[in-house]
Amino acid sequence: MKIKSIIFCGLLWGTIYFGTNNIKLFTAHELPLFSFEKSITMHEYWMIPYVSWVFYIVAFCLSIKNDTKKFIRLATGLVVVHALIFIFYPVEFPRNYDLNSLCAVNKFLLNCDNPQNCLPSLHVSLIFLTLLSAQLLGISKKMRYFFIIWGMIIMISVIFVKQHYIIDVMAGIIVTTIYFYLFFLFKDRLRGSF
Repeated sequence: MKIKSIIFCGLLWGTIYFGTNNIKLFTAHELPLFSFEKSITMHEYWMIPYVSWVFYIVAFCLSIKNDTKKFIRLATGLVVVHALIFIFYPVEFPRNYDLNSLCAVNKFLLNCDNPQNCLPSLHVSLIFLTLLSAQLLGISKKMRYFFIIWGMIIMISVIFVKQHYIIDVMAGIIVTTIYFYLFFLFKDRLRGSF
């Protein structure tokens, strides 16, 4: 049952993410880069942790001792919040490198994932949500440390694969923190959804 929920969740999130990545209601904005951000170059090997985000979420869900569906509902709500931001305030990261210079796998992945849906970073937001909720979900202390290390590597990777601005990372943390605490502030009104 847990695996079916995870698969359904992945399909739903993917549909929402890639759907909003292709909706063009408004012109996408480019944000100014911090001076140190301009000096960061694309590092192909960072695609490994960037893509491992999918495996991270699956491993996290499989590690939940309490009700996995509760986390999936919480995370799906966060994905919907991001989708609304992506639609009404689209932000695009400028690709200042040649995709043809990358290995075939990275080229394929980056062609599938447009450099839109940047602000806030969904990678960062969902990772940060797992870190905020891990203890509540009954994940062991040893596994929480494992997820903290893996999660931090993924959050750093979004910068080095040139998919996000630094501000996207910060916005992902801020949006998730507000969402998480508002959710718990109103959870009694949501009839025990967590």
